[in-house]
Amino acid sequence: IPFNSTRKRMSALVQGPDGKARILCKGADNIMFGLTGKDSFKRFAGGRPALDDCLQQFSRVGLRTLVLGRRDVSRSEKDKFLKAWRAAETATEDRKGRLAEAAALIERDFEIVGATAIEDRLQDGVPETIHDLARAGVKIWVLTGDKVETAINIAHACRLLDESMYVVRLDYE
Repeated sequence: IPFNSTRKRMSALVQGPDGKARILCKGADNIMFGLTGKDSFKRFAGGRPALDDCLQQFSRVGLRTLVLGRRDVSRSEKDKFLKAWRAAETATEDRKGRLAEAAALIERDFEIVGATAIEDRLQDGVPETIHDLARAGVKIWVLTGDKVETAINIAHACRLLDESMYVVRLDYE
């Protein structure tokens, strides 16, 4: 199930050599936490608060984070999903909506099994170009799907922000 900016996640339905099916998913923490089931954070000492703290620490240093989830899937659930997904893929009307409905059949009740934090560098020349545009008086706005802390860190790295500036945060969901 592919990633897109609305879903903020991607999933794969896999089948092991033993024939058992499992759904694996990676996505933005706010999305993944909304798709969890009972006892979803049992792998983490300290539970969700401990994981939230780690994600915030990663974001503060400019790392891009994703949360990983999984769930075992019964044969009947797998078959129901695959039938709905294939029908949605070939639909001539409301394909996008039908694909979302099919995904919702299986992307749920995840056990959170980990998180990733990676450096997401700007392409060569981008920080200098942004700095030059700002010096030329071009007004620059930033719209991002990142955590606010990550966006602020990147804005400092490309000299869009400096310590003398006052940052106004508009957070919403």
